[in-house]
Amino acid sequence: MKIGIIIGHYNRPSAVALNIAVIRHHCGPEIPIIVSDDCSDGFTSTPSPKTPYGAVQRICVQSINTNLWPNPMRIGHAGGDISTFWKGILWGAMTGLDVVFKLSQRFIIDTPLWAQTWGGRLMASDLPVLGRGCEYHKWEIRTEAVGLKISAWSSPEVMAHLTPRQVNWPVEQIIWDDVRDRLGGKMLEWSLLSKARPLKASGYLFREANTSAEYASIARRLGTSLSEPVTTECSTRTPNYVTG
Repeated sequence: MKIGIIIGHYNRPSAVALNIAVIRHHCGPEIPIIVSDDCSDGFTSTPSPKTPYGAVQRICVQSINTNLWPNPMRIGHAGGDISTFWKGILWGAMTGLDVVFKLSQRFIIDTPLWAQTWGGRLMASDLPVLGRGCEYHKWEIRTEAVGLKISAWSSPEVMAHLTPRQVNWPVEQIIWDDVRDRLGGKMLEWSLLSKARPLKASGYLFREANTSAEYASIARRLGTSLSEPVTTECSTRTPNYVTG
């Protein structure tokens, strides 16, 4: 079984640095990682290391088996998220990966061998996707952590539906449209995740349920130096927010 992990990113290099460190600690160096960047501040062919894009590029250069795939123009929150799914599926299909996990930058899975364990369960099932709904937001699937069976998702109709673009619609609904309308309407329940985003659970951190101090605690435990704290405010409250 071949697994890959793609992490969506915009202007939070410390979150990516911590996420990569935790993945390597729990899942080893063999799993390739791509960081999908939505044209973070400072994007250029030769970025300054003092900018968010320059910082995340440096993190990827210094991290084993890790690469960076930027959008050359900002799409925005929702469209940037769609582009991460699209890139992950295309990457998986072109390189022979069986499962690609898509993670948001602040979704940190602090569980040993989680990718191998849950990738194996997804491949052993007859289902196309590993995910969890949200009882609080009333979503059928959450998009901060999803496992994709590439053989199912890499069809032309799904890829067309997920073409990177600006959208003014929740990505959770767009992804579930594919599951419901094109992939059989069922998913493997990812029981590692809580049943609602704001509900804390052991085994992972996410900004809607956890605190900045909890991210810092993991960083200290692993000896990972962060250039700035991983904060937990909603993305819509950050400067220059674009719905996309």
